[in-house]
Amino acid sequence: MTRFVVEVYTSRGSDPAARVRSDAETLARSSSLRHVRAILLPADETCFHVVEAASADDVAAAADEARVAVDRIAEAVEVSCTDFKEER
Repeated sequence: MTRFVVEVYTSRGSDPAARVRSDAETLARSSSLRHVRAILLPADETCFHVVEAASADDVAAAADEARVAVDRIAEAVEVSCTDFKEER
């Protein structure tokens, strides 16, 4: 499976954390993707859901079915600082 970032606008007018939790739970129910985590940037009114799926089209279809309004879907590569640590 490939990792994707799903960018979603979250307005300040509502409870953005509750909206992110709701969207995450709804996306996680999809059989075509696995929800890994969500990162909310309240000041930017933006949420990034990290998901794994076979394709961006599968992510888009799952989001559409879940009625999550997506601004962008992009393939992502996660890199950890532990990937670069040298053994001592």
